[in-house]
Amino acid sequence: MIKLTFIRFMACSLCLLTMMTATAAEDFWFNDLHYVVTGNNTVALASHPDNPYAYSGEVIIPESVTGDNGATYTVTAIADSAFAGCTNVTRVVVPNSVTTIGERAFHHCLFLADVELPETVSTIGKAAFMSCLRLQDFTFPAAMTAIQDSTFNGCSKLTSLYIPNPITSIGTAAFASCWRLETVNMANSVEILGDLAFANCSALTSVTLSDNLATIGDKAFRFCSALTGITIPGSVIAIGNEAFAACDTLAAITIPASVTSLGNDIITGCPVLTSVNVETGNPVYDSRENCNAIIETASNTLLIGCQTTVIPGTVNAIGNRAFSECDSLTAMAIPSSVTSIGDQAFYHCTGLTEMVIPETVSHIGENVFQQCTGLITVTLPSSLTSISKGLFDNCTSLENVTIPVNVTAIHEKAFFKCAAIESIELPNSLKSIGDEAFSWCTKLASINIPSSVTTIGYQAFAHCRKIYGIDIPMSVTSLGTGAFYSCSGLKSITLPASLIKVNDYAFAYCWSLTTVDIPQTIDSIGDHAFFDCWEIISFTCRATTPPAVYSADVFAFEDMSSSATLYVPMSAVEDYKTAEVWKEFPNIVGFEETFVFGDVDGDGKTTITDVTELIDLLLQGTANENPAADIDGDGKVTITDVTELIDYLLTH
Repeated sequence: MIKLTFIRFMACSLCLLTMMTATAAEDFWFNDLHYVVTGNNTVALASHPDNPYAYSGEVIIPESVTGDNGATYTVTAIADSAFAGCTNVTRVVVPNSVTTIGERAFHHCLFLADVELPETVSTIGKAAFMSCLRLQDFTFPAAMTAIQDSTFNGCSKLTSLYIPNPITSIGTAAFASCWRLETVNMANSVEILGDLAFANCSALTSVTLSDNLATIGDKAFRFCSALTGITIPGSVIAIGNEAFAACDTLAAITIPASVTSLGNDIITGCPVLTSVNVETGNPVYDSRENCNAIIETASNTLLIGCQTTVIPGTVNAIGNRAFSECDSLTAMAIPSSVTSIGDQAFYHCTGLTEMVIPETVSHIGENVFQQCTGLITVTLPSSLTSISKGLFDNCTSLENVTIPVNVTAIHEKAFFKCAAIESIELPNSLKSIGDEAFSWCTKLASINIPSSVTTIGYQAFAHCRKIYGIDIPMSVTSLGTGAFYSCSGLKSITLPASLIKVNDYAFAYCWSLTTVDIPQTIDSIGDHAFFDCWEIISFTCRATTPPAVYSADVFAFEDMSSSATLYVPMSAVEDYKTAEVWKEFPNIVGFEETFVFGDVDGDGKTTITDVTELIDLLLQGTANENPAADIDGDGKVTITDVTELIDYLLTH
């Protein structure tokens, strides 16, 4: 029994001793460098456990080290973030035993100028040398097969690169923002060039691509502003979005016959580009008639153009962003074969001054001429039924445009910041004016709102400082928040009886506004609706019950003249004098309520205009909402009321 107990005790002790030895060997220091055990007799050099930025100067890593337990270990790896942020490390020598360098291993080693790697290294992790600003040269080990994402991103002193066999892929942003990189040569083993691989390499002038390259990723050479030309090998089958975008000096590009997939905007923002060509034999794309453009053959859609493009008469559509950011484009003839123009097709073509769109075009996409700051005159096709979102957004020189007679909607920001437009004629077919449609048209002084319009959107006419007066027809049932915000020239406004609310900020900062007349149908006035309208002298509210007001900031009482007068129905004077906010008016005066027979439009008189208004209300199905429209007094509004009103006008 004693013997058995002793054996058990010795076994437990041996086990405990083994565990303690193993624990002691998990990590240790050797010659001022910290190591962690990774396997049987192998370690990785790791970061300083207490101060991760402590390593400095020249670091020579040995092939083998001795642990605290006396065991010898082979150094096979540099761990993730081992030297990350060690800004005082200047040189590192890696031994032949190392095969792996971890992610971010030397990230942000700002003064690291020299790294000696053995041929045995087969893996260098993501961002391993990212932001090593002093690294001037790098030789890839023979065992490497791939360059990982962001490996050399921001290594701004690299000037030339040779990417050897057997490397097959270059990862995302692998060499992005290497601002001094001038030349790149690839061995024929490279097949994949990742997204942003050389983006922002602004000094890059010479690139030799692999003859076996299959894919050029999104934005691979974006912002390579010194790149004047590049030869794309016949092995490439796909070119990603914005692959060569914003290459300021790129003058020519040829798409090989092998390419069957082109991303969006591959050459957007290349201002000196004059030659765009697709090799003969390409099954998907062509450059027919030497047009200096890329056309999708099956759909006859022009996908990509440049300043010298001549659109062939066989093209049916201009694609999204086809000429986007083509600043040097001054004129473009669109043939009658074209029926559709895609979104942002001419975005930021600042040199474009005139555009005639043929009658055959039935669809014009969103933001087509956005930021065409030189555009002065546009002719739109009569077949157009809507002005699309942002169509002329920021066309600051636009003076002349006629809206076709069949247009029913002007969408959001259609004429936003068209600061040169002085007048515009809206067609009688128009039903809605979208959010900010004419906002910041600072010279717009004359505009008619036809009686067909039912909706005026958010800040539709905000900052139109030259508008002194505007007639809002009875057809309008919705006046958006801030619709006339900061129309500082507006002097008077009469709201139609079709409205039941004055929305927030509707006339805020209309500093010249002196006269306001709101109908009896208004039941509430939103926050800041007339804020900072300190010139108001006459404010007529025809509602017999004071409309609800939720904030004292609706009016500018502090700056309002002592002669400012609120005019209300005689029967409601006392109610207004005790109603919150309303009672703050300096003067409240009653007026006798009068009823003008047949005054459908609420202008105080009966004319042929009221007949037109009544017909419009019937067509829109809203006639019963206007008590004045019930001419014959039968409690409903029908065509009979139109006849009665005409008879009344003929006999009076």
